[in-house]
Amino acid sequence: MNSLMDQKIGLDRLRIAKRATFDSYENEKEHTECLPGTGTELLRQIEEWVVSTDEKRIFWLNGMAGTGKSTIARTVASRLKAKQLLAASFFFKRGEEDRGNAKRLFSTLARQLAINIPQLLPYIRKAIDDDPDTSEKAPREQFDRLVLQPLLETKLAKQACMVIVIDALDEWERESDT
Repeated sequence: MNSLMDQKIGLDRLRIAKRATFDSYENEKEHTECLPGTGTELLRQIEEWVVSTDEKRIFWLNGMAGTGKSTIARTVASRLKAKQLLAASFFFKRGEEDRGNAKRLFSTLARQLAINIPQLLPYIRKAIDDDPDTSEKAPREQFDRLVLQPLLETKLAKQACMVIVIDALDEWERESDT
């Protein structure tokens, strides 16, 4: 077995929310992408933001329930994936154990980051090797060990631009310890 395959096997030890990615089968049944000709101005603004050299690294899309934010998020994620600019995605859903809270957010994102940005793989794998129960820790600790520290360690070029899409934060059922 080659070294890369050995490292990817370590990712299997992360506990993730399997249905949280924008393109999971379960997620696909819930929402669709924008119909042709709809949301064009907003989608254009987001696409410009993605390639912008501006320091604004967060694009926060907010609005009333039922206004199509998830459809926009799914469309953006799909387009970014097609351009190989999607680092990871997570779509919250109230009432679902793995998608209804932040318990699996960062381990799910970390797994996708390791796959989509191979330079991160050894650092995420090391975090898992150092503590196989990392995905059971508090979300802050998961973020630090599985996302932040690997990103800092790789020192990716500033020009490298990949996006994480997180949808439906309003459906996150907050726990007192997160």
